[in-house]
Amino acid sequence: MTYLKPWAQVGAVLVSKEYNLKEAQQNAKGLIENWNSYLSGDAYLIVKEDYDHEKQQIDFDSMGGFYGYKFALAELKNQF
Repeated sequence: MTYLKPWAQVGAVLVSKEYNLKEAQQNAKGLIENWNSYLSGDAYLIVKEDYDHEKQQIDFDSMGGFYGYKFALAELKNQF
C-alpha cells in the first residue's frame, strides 16, 4: 500500500493596510496552521464520562472542533 505525503500549493493571505504587519503575520500563520490541521484530519473531539462505583456511566459531556493535538490537549486540561 502506498501512502501519499502531504504537500502544499502556493497561496496568499491578503491583509488590509490598516493592520500592524507583525500582528497580521501572526494571525495569518495561525489561520494557515488551523487550515492545514483541518485538511490533514488533525481534528479532535473531547469526551468526558463520569461513572459510579459500579462502573455504570452516569453522565458525559463532549466538545468538538479542535484542530491540532496541542490545542485539543490544552482545552482538555482547561475544561475538565
